[in-house]
Amino acid sequence: MSNFISRTQRAIDTPFDPTGSSLVSIDTESAIKEINSTTEVTISPGFSWGASGNQPNGSYLLNETVPSNLAGRVVPLISGFITDIFVSCRVNATFTVTIQKRTGATFTNLASLSLTAQRVLTASITPVAISSGDELACVISSGSCSNPVVGIQLKGTT
Repeated sequence: MSNFISRTQRAIDTPFDPTGSSLVSIDTESAIKEINSTTEVTISPGFSWGASGNQPNGSYLLNETVPSNLAGRVVPLISGFITDIFVSCRVNATFTVTIQKRTGATFTNLASLSLTAQRVLTASITPVAISSGDELACVISSGSCSNPVVGIQLKGTT
């Protein structure tokens, strides 16, 4: 008869040294959970829209060659956030761009950026939650501009 006791090693019982990392966990199971909860990807620039010529108030910018109100950009992240908006246009102009979520025929404003006599502007915004499958559009919601390009940066998990 053997006195041998079989024991399966468990991650929670395995020490972890966080030295040299940004982790605070001191056991392997907690370290794995900490990494899992903080892992993010950045899709940079994320999405962009644009259009040639003068774009008056109410103009939806294009995804490739299709107006974004007809076919928006689809979010590939499981869960994420819009964190930045960047805009450029041909000459100084005063206008506002708005990022919208399209659900069927309904558009919900998510975030806006206003330019005042400017040609280029980048801004970090209060993060706006987005999810996998959300369809995003971009509209000139006030003023007008010439040859606009608008982009957003996304962060989240895949």
